[in-house]
Amino acid sequence: RVREDFEMVETALADALRETREISSDLHLPQLDSLTLPETVEKAKLDHEKKTGSTIEVDRGDVPASASLPVKIAVYRVLQEALNNSHRHAGGTEQRISVSYADGWLELRIADGGPGFDPAAGEVAKGTQPGLGLRGMRERVEMLGGTLEIESAVGEGTTVRAKLLLETEVR
Repeated sequence: RVREDFEMVETALADALRETREISSDLHLPQLDSLTLPETVEKAKLDHEKKTGSTIEVDRGDVPASASLPVKIAVYRVLQEALNNSHRHAGGTEQRISVSYADGWLELRIADGGPGFDPAAGEVAKGTQPGLGLRGMRERVEMLGGTLEIESAVGEGTTVRAKLLLETEVR
């Protein structure tokens, strides 16, 4: 019994160390100030594909080229975290990004065809609690006056939807 307990603790520590290393490597933010908003979306997609070997479908509507640096950082981080969660919990199954713009609002949708989870229960399909990533995404978006919603159901995949207000320059 002691051996089983030790192996369980060792596995948990190895998983925690791996996850800490992944988080640390993701803390480095690429230079976004010189990128347009569509280029920021593309960078997040390509970075994730390179890291995971996944292929992500992108539907990019008519999106303004310019956005403030805080908005581009939020867009990059939301895409990064949502894609990472999708890869971790859904194996990267049918990952899709949709970006649209209407009435001054940018909307990001990151969806997958994975196992989904019950948001009301706060548990992903594998039985783990949603972590700092979901809270971090929500806080980042809300600090900019936006909203973040998670839509999911067991067996039906997950969609993360973020809406951010894009300020237009008055000339």
